[in-house]
Amino acid sequence: MSDEGFSLALTTAVKPAKRFTVDGIEYEMLGVDHLSPADEAEVLALFSRHSILVGELDMERNVAKGKVIAERARGSRLAVIGKLTTLPRDVSESLPLTQQVKLLEAIKEEVEREDEDG
Repeated sequence: MSDEGFSLALTTAVKPAKRFTVDGIEYEMLGVDHLSPADEAEVLALFSRHSILVGELDMERNVAKGKVIAERARGSRLAVIGKLTTLPRDVSESLPLTQQVKLLEAIKEEVEREDEDG
């Protein structure tokens, strides 16, 4: 097996954060490259937890139990948003569910894109 033509170039530089607006005010969407190793691990765990909770919510027939699961899913969604954006918690909490989900999906796409580029 030959290494001819193989080239690997790495960098410590981090791409600038992407920007988004809420009610005309600009905030930054961070990538996992902007996080410490501990925060990166927490974000990945929060993404996983959110996915599991949404799956459980889809399957839950008991409304009371479903409410508890939905509250936990909201908490993990807001935690991810808090870790990967500069959006203040009170602003992210005031976003309607559809807007929170839209932001979470944008964050997830950015993280996946970083994974592919990385």
